[in-house]
Amino acid sequence: MRYWFSIAAVILSAWLTPPALAADRDLHDCKTNLTIAACSRVIESGTGDAQVYSSRAVAYMKKKAWSLAIADITEAIRLNPEYFGHYLMRGDFRTRNGDYDLAIADLTKSIRLHQSDMKSGKVSVKTDSGFDYLLRGKAYHAKGDYDRAIADQTAAIQRSPKWTSPYEDRSKAYKAKGDDARALADHKEALRLDPKLGR
Repeated sequence: MRYWFSIAAVILSAWLTPPALAADRDLHDCKTNLTIAACSRVIESGTGDAQVYSSRAVAYMKKKAWSLAIADITEAIRLNPEYFGHYLMRGDFRTRNGDYDLAIADLTKSIRLHQSDMKSGKVSVKTDSGFDYLLRGKAYHAKGDYDRAIADQTAAIQRSPKWTSPYEDRSKAYKAKGDDARALADHKEALRLDPKLGR
């Protein structure tokens, strides 16, 4: 009996919730909780902006639904073509999907827009962690272009010298090139920065 009362309460609650409040709740769930259903309802209502598409893209990414994530982040780019973060996301998604050339193009555009935004003061130079270089380096590595991968991981290290990921990635690129001494040096530096990596 309690079950039916609960169901009735949910139905009544949905029926009595004003549409504006329901829409606000969907927008909050989409942008904060990355709920695919909530984001989809916002988009279907015609009020989806670049952030809504970006949020749903991240939700799809968590499910490894790369084509859906790429489609949504592409729509976010269409709605806000000057935001570097959307190109960074699409580049990452494309790398994970095996589309390395397209990923490199997106990440190159992300780097260019990010640098321009920092020069103009639109974003703080503190946002230059090297993450875009790290991701582009991963795409180059996956493509077998180890020299460019090393150059990008070096750029990431210059921007965040205490970050272990670029050292580990550069170590792998050196190893792939047969440069065991440099590969070992980078691996040791990553371990020095984060001893937990050795466990």
